[in-house]
Amino acid sequence: MKERYNQIFGLSARFSIASLVAFAIAQYQDVFSFFFFKKHTGEKKFWLRSNLSNVWSQFLDTVIFMLIAFVGVYPFSTIIAIIIPWWIYKVFMGFLFTPLSYLGIRLLRGKNNENNSN
Repeated sequence: MKERYNQIFGLSARFSIASLVAFAIAQYQDVFSFFFFKKHTGEKKFWLRSNLSNVWSQFLDTVIFMLIAFVGVYPFSTIIAIIIPWWIYKVFMGFLFTPLSYLGIRLLRGKNNENNSN
């Protein structure tokens, strides 16, 4: 019984640590790469900057999380087999949310213009 308890709650701690580390690194890289691409594309092509930085940061997030969470639990080939579809799913969802980013920018710019005119 103790072995099963340790297995379940031991993984919970690994998941928490993996999540925090992966999030911190991936978010930093997302912002860094977004502005790197902005430097090379200018103010236009937000969709390109957003999606390229998303592809990179989601790759880092997925790989870091899966490695910290599952090394020693599953064989490396299984971890790779888990990483690939999760990364593709995250990137696909990022592409789907790009129009919402444009909507958010439009709403924020509209409010900013209203505040400047008052």
